[in-house]
Amino acid sequence: MSYCPKCHHEYAETVEICVDCGTRLRQGHRPVQLDLDLEDLFVPLGALLCGLIALAMLWLRVAAQFGWIKGPFATLVETAQPPCMTVFYAVAVIACTIVLSAWVIRRLILKQD
Repeated sequence: MSYCPKCHHEYAETVEICVDCGTRLRQGHRPVQLDLDLEDLFVPLGALLCGLIALAMLWLRVAAQFGWIKGPFATLVETAQPPCMTVFYAVAVIACTIVLSAWVIRRLILKQD
């Protein structure tokens, strides 16, 4: 198998020049390229940001509840966040982890678009 180094099309071994651009072909399989655009990173970066915020809020809630942080800030956290928010933050962290894991597996390991 041969490929064009310019336009990355693959050809049979008997072809020596790219039909599209006229470049001399190289022998072997074309190198795998990982083309990531900024638009491809919206979902993983959004999931990462939401996951980090949810993790920070979960830590604040648990730290205030168990006395790891004290004072008026701990009181504010305990009174402003109902206990059901602890479950919400935990679910948000798990969901963001699943989204990031699926993106990494699909895009980087399996190399699918």
